[in-house]
Amino acid sequence: MITNAIWTVLKRSLTAKFPALALPLWLALSGMLWAQWTGQVTDPQGQALADVNIFIENSFIGTVSNAQGEFELTPDREKGVLIFKYLGFETHRIPFDSAIGNQPLEIQLKPISITLDEVQLQANENPALRIIKAAQGVRKQNLERSKRFRADYYSRGIIRTENFPERFLGQELNELNEILDSNRNGILYLSETRSKIFAQGREFKEVISASKVSGDDRGFSFNSAQDSDFNFYESRIEVENPVESPIGPNALGYYRYRLENTFYTPEGQLINQIEVRPKLPGAGTFQGTLYIVEDDWTFYGLELQYDKKGSVLDQLQIQQIFNYNASAQQWVKTSQVIDFNVGVFGFEFNGRFSGVYSNFELDPIFEPKTFDRVVFEVLPGANTKDSLFWEQRPIPLTWEEQTDYIKKEQLQEKRSSEVYLDSLDRENNRWKWGDITGKEVRNRKKQQSLSLRLPLLEDGFNPVSGFKTGLEIGVFKGADSLPKNWNWKTGISYGWSDHQWYPYFEWSTRRNRIRYTRYSFGLGKSLRQFDSSPGIDNFRSSFANLFYKENFIRLYESNYIRGSFSSRVLPFVELSYAAQLEYRERRVNTTDFSFFKRDDTYAANVPYLTGPLNDHQMFTHAVELNFSFGVKEMRYPDRIFYRSSDRWPNIKLKISQGIGENQEQNFVKFRLRMLHEFTLGDLGQSRLALETGGFLDKTRPEFIDRNHFGGNRTYLIRNGDYAFQMMPHYQFSTAENYFRLHWNHNFGNNKIARLPLLRILKAAPYIQTNLLTIDYRKPYFEGIAGLKNLGFGKFRFLTLAYGQLRYNNQVDHSFLFGIGN
Repeated sequence: MITNAIWTVLKRSLTAKFPALALPLWLALSGMLWAQWTGQVTDPQGQALADVNIFIENSFIGTVSNAQGEFELTPDREKGVLIFKYLGFETHRIPFDSAIGNQPLEIQLKPISITLDEVQLQANENPALRIIKAAQGVRKQNLERSKRFRADYYSRGIIRTENFPERFLGQELNELNEILDSNRNGILYLSETRSKIFAQGREFKEVISASKVSGDDRGFSFNSAQDSDFNFYESRIEVENPVESPIGPNALGYYRYRLENTFYTPEGQLINQIEVRPKLPGAGTFQGTLYIVEDDWTFYGLELQYDKKGSVLDQLQIQQIFNYNASAQQWVKTSQVIDFNVGVFGFEFNGRFSGVYSNFELDPIFEPKTFDRVVFEVLPGANTKDSLFWEQRPIPLTWEEQTDYIKKEQLQEKRSSEVYLDSLDRENNRWKWGDITGKEVRNRKKQQSLSLRLPLLEDGFNPVSGFKTGLEIGVFKGADSLPKNWNWKTGISYGWSDHQWYPYFEWSTRRNRIRYTRYSFGLGKSLRQFDSSPGIDNFRSSFANLFYKENFIRLYESNYIRGSFSSRVLPFVELSYAAQLEYRERRVNTTDFSFFKRDDTYAANVPYLTGPLNDHQMFTHAVELNFSFGVKEMRYPDRIFYRSSDRWPNIKLKISQGIGENQEQNFVKFRLRMLHEFTLGDLGQSRLALETGGFLDKTRPEFIDRNHFGGNRTYLIRNGDYAFQMMPHYQFSTAENYFRLHWNHNFGNNKIARLPLLRILKAAPYIQTNLLTIDYRKPYFEGIAGLKNLGFGKFRFLTLAYGQLRYNNQVDHSFLFGIGN
């Protein structure tokens, strides 16, 4: 394989320097180039033009020039017209027959001249608006037509890094040293795919027949036609958030338009070149140029850039070219190029994903089972194609890409050797001062690792045990890329205040990556919260304890043995089962330590309005079913990924049983949850979470086994779809039937988000409603309004909100703070 790649490099370099050698050398080294046209496309100054669309007239056979302007094309006929099309330049046509042979073509494209003087401008209306409104009028028809086809697809993705840091947060970043140059620049990812794609309305399917990843001869590319399908006939385009299309139904509220130019195609079609500018620059819209065909009001091409200040995306630019097929009387997208730059925390990345669509079959008749749960499939052997197969590329490799394939193939051979793996392990396993709190020792050859953790402060602080110090040893066998793996860990921690030891042992294994079957087993002694819904996390509890001496957490001692099983029993159903036998013991506070208010005393370790826990033994087990209706599958030869549908809610049903030391402790309870995410048009996106539950018998279970709702009195926002933000802890714990609702709405980039103050802050407004109703009690309600994305520059991860709760004629107010989204 290395030899074949070297031949490719030789062909490109030698023929560039010695044109006389072009024909004999290409014939000698390729043996098949008699069926290809090659050449280069430049502008009048001789500068190479990348992404030029090159195709055979009235066909869907085409290619795109690479970054050096080079192209290769294999014709499907002896006679015809070869067309070179590039946005902003005149279309170039070359009649051909079989006599064109293997002569390299040197094509020079000329910029389109301004012809606006031929347009009758009317004083009472912007001429660009007439065109945009006409395109809006037929947008839905064009959207429907653009989503019914069968085609071949080729994509190439490349991601580079520039000035890659040598250290980050005190850690050396030396894993990439061998692929970076002296300036810490280099290619991190390079891959290609060939696939067949099928589209019919909302249905889309892609079948990968060939996949190639630089430096991994058994890897699979993550390039996907569906994931890069930016269809600007849609009303909104998904970027970081839904963004209004420049011809979307509400586009006139977001964009300004100016007719820059008009020109005719060689076939006599009038093309309108329209500048698109956002009304509010930097607010999360597009800017650039649209090319719209007169009378048809379809896209001839577009060049648009995502415009949002403060985004992690420094740049996201999309170029699409559409070609007309006379027999089908339809404009279809034949190429797409996505360029991006990302910069965060000192890391800089840039990349390009190029796609070529060819061999279209429009309005096909699909087999009945074409569209099923499988929306993406990699065929067996897709990653084993030889270099001869990859010689026939729609987009030629650049010198940089050729070199990367050769370099990383040599590196892969080196890195797979035992000598290299041993040397890497020796360096990684060498003790450093930074390993004082933990160390991982790896054996890459055997794919296993041994870890040691020495946390000086484990699980924060609580008044029952105080601070804790721990020791943990773990072993991991396998890899995330392998179907099977297992790990175990054992450890012990010590409470500084209660002088108790807490030992534990945990073991788990994954059996496959088709159903993702898992087993686990554990035993030990630990402190647990009465509320495991989950309750208050260690950070919030420790912060409240140490800084303002508020004790919200409530703990008991659990001596336990447990086991669990989980698997996807059907594509849309996940099943899990867990069983546990535990002895529960009462615990009391053993310390009043705090950084402040040292004379105060912590609240007792007793939940709201309950007496002390009576020590007892309890066996509990539970079965849970997770239904993901409309789930789609992404199939690889060795694994399946499951993708939930945004059209259907996710539903979970859990039934639990407890068997205690006496009849009164026994219980059977259920919980039914539903989570759904949906879009409210131009108003933004919502997440709705509903839950109901209760006990199926009339027993009075232990307080631990009742339903709890995860209170929060720390002023720090709780993340999660089922989270109350101001509820008092344990005040609403119940054995009665209940219903709860959580609605979170992000306004996105609509008129509310574009108010002057919000635009200056670059903030994302949201509202949240939380409701709880319990039999025989009045409802509890929270209303919250806040701003996300607060901060400076790209560091926008703060949330500030104001909330109000209402219960039993009581009204309370609070400011809330959060980190992340």
